[in-house]
Amino acid sequence: LVIKGANFFEAAWRSVRLLQADLEGANLRYVKADKCQLDGSLLDDCEWTESRWRECQFRRVKALNGRFSGTVMERCTFEESTLEHNDFRETQFSGMILAGAAMNGCNFSGLDLRKADFRRSQLNRANFEGSRLEDARFDGARVEETRFRKANLQRASMARVHARGADFGRADLALADLHESRCPYADFRFARLIGCNFRKARLEYANFQFADASEADFRMAWLLGARLKNFKARGIWPWRLLSRLGSVFFNLRRRMEQRRREKELQRRRKIERLLKTK
Repeated sequence: LVIKGANFFEAAWRSVRLLQADLEGANLRYVKADKCQLDGSLLDDCEWTESRWRECQFRRVKALNGRFSGTVMERCTFEESTLEHNDFRETQFSGMILAGAAMNGCNFSGLDLRKADFRRSQLNRANFEGSRLEDARFDGARVEETRFRKANLQRASMARVHARGADFGRADLALADLHESRCPYADFRFARLIGCNFRKARLEYANFQFADASEADFRMAWLLGARLKNFKARGIWPWRLLSRLGSVFFNLRRRMEQRRREKELQRRRKIERLLKTK
């Protein structure tokens, strides 16, 4: 079904099915949709302003460069969809399922996304600054260089996330679960990490300066080169021991690399001597 640029202004949809439809550039302003299915549809460059969507399914849709000012979405599903580089700052989300979706570069700043499902999603360089993400699920998601500054991530599930260079500055991660996460070069400065689970996490060169990690779990975490100045660590390992772990592991790795190079040099010299004798 191809209906590019169609005008659905103020339409009322109930249980409508538009499967694999081409709606590129469609006008969806003031649409009121309830329990509709648009799975597999193309929705690039659509106008979503002031529309309301309730319990609608958008699985595997492609919706780039949309205009979502004043849009309301309640309990909608965008599983495995492509929504990259959209600005959702003025959108109201409730009970959203965005598992497996590609949302690189999207702007979610200041939104209420409590209990949202972002499992396995692609959220690189997205912006969640100041958002409410309590009990949200990010398990297995990629959030590299993503901004979570001043976001509320209490009890969020972020197991096995890829968060290289992510910004958690001044964020509230109390009781969050980041076990087996990969967060090298992440910024946790002034973050609230009380009771946070970092078990088996990769935290190489992460910045924890002035963060409060009281009662947090860092067992078997990798802290090579981590910055821990004024790091609050009540209830876990003595902070002096913790602060030295980064430098200890760094020195150990450097010595092992130096020893490997020396052995390689000795092997080459031995080969050269054998060649000369022959």
